[in-house]
Amino acid sequence: MRIDFGKPRRPQTISTVLEAVHCLRSENWPDKGGLCLRMAATALNCVSTGHITPAEAREAFTDAALEAGILDARETVH
Repeated sequence: MRIDFGKPRRPQTISTVLEAVHCLRSENWPDKGGLCLRMAATALNCVSTGHITPAEAREAFTDAALEAGILDARETVH
């Protein structure tokens, strides 16, 4: 998935769970208090224990990116 991330904002492709975790923990994540952010962080951690699939974690990360207003406009959300 692509997000517009950083300062200045620039397109960035997120391809792995680890990359998503780094983005969420980054000081550049624009909304540190969002509910979707907290849910995505939990989901990404649960992938490593096998409690959810990477696809489910991706969905949670997509929701957090939408909430923060950084999902690239060219991304399709289902």
